[in-house]
Amino acid sequence: MSYLAELPSMVAHALPKAPNPDVPFFIDDPVVHNYEMVRSVWMEKNSITAACKAARCSRTDFYLLETGFIKHGNAALYPELGAKRQNHKLERLALMVKTTRPKATETMILRFAESLGLTPRPTLRTISHILHCHGIGNNRDENDQDYWYGIQQSARAIRWLASQTGPRRNKTDRKGTFYKPEEVLQLRFELFRELGLNQKRKSGDTIRRYGMSRPTFYKYLHRFRRYGAWGLVDWIQPGRGRGKISVELELRIIEEKVEHPRFSLDDLMARMDLRCSRSALYEVLRYWELLEKKRRPVRLRGLWGEEVPEKPAPLLKTAKEAAEAGQFRVPKKLNAHFAHFLERMQSRAFAVCDPGPIILAQFIDDLGVCEKNLYPILGRDAIREIYMDSEYTSFPVIDYFVVDEFSQVDVIMCLKRNKRVDQLMREVVSEAQWEAFGKEYEIAGKRFELNNLAKVLHLVVKRNKKTGDVRCFGTTFQDLTNQEVLERYRLRWPIENGLKDLIHSYFIDHILGKDPEKIETNFYCVQVARLAYENFLQSLDQRFVRDSAGYKRTLSTFRYLLFGRHNCKIRRRGDHLELTYLDMGQGELQSAIGRLLQSRSERGLNRVTWWGGLGLKVKFENQYAWNT
Repeated sequence: MSYLAELPSMVAHALPKAPNPDVPFFIDDPVVHNYEMVRSVWMEKNSITAACKAARCSRTDFYLLETGFIKHGNAALYPELGAKRQNHKLERLALMVKTTRPKATETMILRFAESLGLTPRPTLRTISHILHCHGIGNNRDENDQDYWYGIQQSARAIRWLASQTGPRRNKTDRKGTFYKPEEVLQLRFELFRELGLNQKRKSGDTIRRYGMSRPTFYKYLHRFRRYGAWGLVDWIQPGRGRGKISVELELRIIEEKVEHPRFSLDDLMARMDLRCSRSALYEVLRYWELLEKKRRPVRLRGLWGEEVPEKPAPLLKTAKEAAEAGQFRVPKKLNAHFAHFLERMQSRAFAVCDPGPIILAQFIDDLGVCEKNLYPILGRDAIREIYMDSEYTSFPVIDYFVVDEFSQVDVIMCLKRNKRVDQLMREVVSEAQWEAFGKEYEIAGKRFELNNLAKVLHLVVKRNKKTGDVRCFGTTFQDLTNQEVLERYRLRWPIENGLKDLIHSYFIDHILGKDPEKIETNFYCVQVARLAYENFLQSLDQRFVRDSAGYKRTLSTFRYLLFGRHNCKIRRRGDHLELTYLDMGQGELQSAIGRLLQSRSERGLNRVTWWGGLGLKVKFENQYAWNT
């Protein structure tokens, strides 16, 4: 616990002493220290006595490390963590209680654990230790939770790696069998070691030589700066646990069974109105050893005290609320045909197969979208440089950015191959003075004064020496060499995944037209769609917003529920529309969306301007389910 808690300060103190602060390799890190000691004997052929003296380590400790290294690889160089006498169920119980009942004290958790009869007998010290190791103990904040989440993930991964057999190594051929590139953890150690101890080494060439992409490298660089050697481990996501039952429901089942041990499975399902299967309920009781009906009942009412609901944080004023306050006007015109359609909805239901726009309409309405704010969307002075991929770099788009709107902004782009680009490329190749670009490529460039562009276009051709395949890059920067153009273009890699999401989820590359108004309208619609989805995610239960690795879910995750081909019906009931999914049961996500819309309705936020102020309610029905 002390070692892991001191990791941030250890890393911070080691950073100024690192030979290369940009890509540090902290020799002071205990794990790196162990690695360097073993490496000095295996690779540099130092004697064990000299290595132990330099590392201030006994020969016995070295032999233990070496034996583990031969058997399990780099994972054996990490210290062993965890309380050996601690019941693993106690850790799960403490986390379940603290996450579902944040105000529960350590004493309350201890009393609850004692009622389950866990062995060895839990203590306050053990429970406090568990909570602190997950960043949710006393005097902890969200940053601590995030930090200790990473520690738990790394520790779980190291435990798994240390249980596996590593690549084959042999004491008789130490130097020949030390480095095993198939061991991913050692590959990262060697990569960071090479960059960290040699500031003059080019990071791009070194990263490629180790077979790692730049985004992956920067991900582990960020972790290494925060966790030291623990940040180089691949995280392993924990399992779901007790099947599909939520943590809150599992805890309620335990409480009910502890208070009423004589209840059968049917009694519990009827008393708690459970919708889970009997097998799932049985698995919970079996895991917590609560199937025995002769247990002494324990009264838990009042143990947690009265949970006073926290006051909801004041909502940020949306553009819609600002318009209602009179800060700017939003036209409230209602299409006459749609108004007639709404009247007919009062007497009959209509079939709908694409419910997404109906659900998200209120979140778009929050943005205050109207005709008057359609075009003034991008602050021209806020943009300094533009990087574009070949999906967007047809010449009409270049004209739009360079001539019509952003004449003071320089552009670097990968050009889409067409007749015009091929003509310019042939001129470059015919006059080329090729220069090497890495081992596999050569590049050449030329500047062109194009009639329709207000700036000179610097065109760079990159050619594969073996295959002859070419790619074209262009820029309006005039002070960059051919090499620098390609180096600068790589700056777009950190947002490549974001571009892919915009293409896959929002179809930003489908620009219907060449004139500037249509291009900007397309970008505007994509931005509105993206903001509406972000508005939807901010309001949704956070369990469904991020995946198990902590990354925010993209629109593709919710596409089936929102925009799939569904059998739905919609009708008007009073001052709201009622949307019903006919072939879908009410799962956890559907329930969360239902609660979200109900909450917005209670606060008056589900009204849609272009529906004439009508709200929305959503229901889920499985018309094929048996009525029991």
